[in-house]
Amino acid sequence: AASFGLSGALARGLLDAGWSAGAVVLARLAIGALVVGPIAARALRGNWGALRTNAWFILVFGAIPVAGAQFAYFSAVQRMDVGPALLIEY
Repeated sequence: AASFGLSGALARGLLDAGWSAGAVVLARLAIGALVVGPIAARALRGNWGALRTNAWFILVFGAIPVAGAQFAYFSAVQRMDVGPALLIEY
């Protein structure tokens, strides 16, 4: 929740420093994967077959709704103030 709430303000600083919206999304997804990855690996409890079986679904779900929505939001933040962009997002 804190990451979600602060993402606009932190992204605005990165965008002002010359980062593209795609680079901000990639950095945010990478940090999220590093945080959630160990928890997910423990939750699998060695059942790596479930991951292999659903790999296509996981990749598509990560690419379209998660990365796509973030890219659209950070592209909006690039062109407008963070407050109205958050209001539109909510």
